[in-house]
Amino acid sequence: MNSENKIVPRILLIDDDASLVQVMIKMVKKWGYEMTVATNGEEGMLKAQEERPDLVILDVMMPGMNGWTFIQKFKSIPQYNKIPVIFLTALKTPKERIKGLQLGANDYIQKPFYFDELRVRVDNLLKTTATENAQESDPSTSGNLKWSLQQLGLPSLLMGLEMEQKSGTLVVDNVETS
Repeated sequence: MNSENKIVPRILLIDDDASLVQVMIKMVKKWGYEMTVATNGEEGMLKAQEERPDLVILDVMMPGMNGWTFIQKFKSIPQYNKIPVIFLTALKTPKERIKGLQLGANDYIQKPFYFDELRVRVDNLLKTTATENAQESDPSTSGNLKWSLQQLGLPSLLMGLEMEQKSGTLVVDNVETS
């Protein structure tokens, strides 16, 4: 935490390019974030367990566990599946970009890249994630739906629940019989 007791977002960088890692550490610190570094997917999984990151920046081509395998394993863990991931890689074909996004990446940036562009994308993902987390923790937006059968009728209520893709227990109060 910094001196103002704000929680500083932590970025996990997983890349085996030592020169890029050194530059990224300086840039991310300049942006006001903390950074943890791993050189391959296995080390990245360990670092994620030690210090839960707020965002992951990930290369594809690395020794040991590559980026494709890392994101599949990472996103399959419930406590990590909402953590945003940005691929930062030299792989440039549309097929590779699509694969990265299909595997769960929130963004895909090709090397060489502009640090200003990366910063904007990181900032946007961290803001979006913070907003979503705040809404999930706010009881007023917990997803509890309240409708009156007098207003909607049972068929409309059930269709509304299905459209909202909600599941749970339907509780009917103040039932009047005629």
